[in-house]
Amino acid sequence: MEGFAVLDEVDREIVQRIREAGVPGVLPKIVATDVNQRGNFALRYYDVSRRILRMNKRLHFETGKCKQAGFSVDVISEDKEISKTQYNELPIESIKIEAAKP
Repeated sequence: MEGFAVLDEVDREIVQRIREAGVPGVLPKIVATDVNQRGNFALRYYDVSRRILRMNKRLHFETGKCKQAGFSVDVISEDKEISKTQYNELPIESIKIEAAKP
């Protein structure tokens, strides 16, 4: 994911904090606070949400490029309930993909 969805150090810190939270997840407000403590950033909760949405958009774009290159891309699982538990009802999903060249 970091190869094509993460653009800068702030994105990297956000992804790292979300990975540390594990399955239960973490609210954008808490991510913003923790990332601000780690680095000299002035993130608000809506900045974190916006960056996550942008990373998801880039990730979907990259999976489309995989299909154009001849890979078959299958969504292994989706978690539509994640927006209720982690992102205060924002329209965000968690997906796992598998790409293979036939």
